[in-house]
Amino acid sequence: LLKNDYPTSDSSEKNQLAKDKNDIQLRMSMAYYQQQNWKSSLSRIKRYQPRDTKETLQALKIRVVSELQLEKWKDAEKTVGRIIRFEPNQKSWWQQLISTQLQQGKQLSALESYALSKLQGIQLTQSEYVVLAQLYGQHRMPEKAARILKEMFNEYPKSQSEKHLKLQANYWQIAKEWNKAINGWQRVASMNPKYHWRLAQLLIQQSRYKQALGIIDKAKPYANRNDFSMAKIRLLYKLNRYQDALAEAKR
Repeated sequence: LLKNDYPTSDSSEKNQLAKDKNDIQLRMSMAYYQQQNWKSSLSRIKRYQPRDTKETLQALKIRVVSELQLEKWKDAEKTVGRIIRFEPNQKSWWQQLISTQLQQGKQLSALESYALSKLQGIQLTQSEYVVLAQLYGQHRMPEKAARILKEMFNEYPKSQSEKHLKLQANYWQIAKEWNKAINGWQRVASMNPKYHWRLAQLLIQQSRYKQALGIIDKAKPYANRNDFSMAKIRLLYKLNRYQDALAEAKR
């Protein structure tokens, strides 16, 4: 009879007890977090059952830091992915997601994450543009790699260094975008004359003999003697300058 008379009170006490136990898990996880005891913090936060979006996000953030500190890259990737659903405009979460994917050797997944972050309107830094271009290059997409660097140059004009221009010219060449590659190597050679040899070889390869003749002597100090001589003989021969070709051969 008494049991039936007070059902609400019993139910209320049980609910309060469950809530208290749940809150204890969160408080203990946070205490371990403060002590940088990542294993215990992670263990406790996994037992915690959040009741709303705010609590869910708080728990996920505690969880992902612990997973990252413990180098649980696969678990951290999943947790960050869940956080991004709540905070898609927070760049730091995209960075963490890509980092965890690279730690696992999942370059293609990292590429996809970069693409998704750009669609989300996340602004890339100069170094992130370079990493993205290199990822495309590693996955045999040199044209995309070169275009990413072009985006970087537009966004960060001061990034047009010899190193980055050389990287782009190389990607254009691998992609067989010959005109873009030649233009790229011309820019690089204007910064560093040793690349006149690379440019001359490409011009000859593409049958742009008159243009090659105009710069090949600039390449001489930077080329193997025999390779240079053979290239120049071939060039002069292609331009029907047979006497000059013969004179070069006798040197």
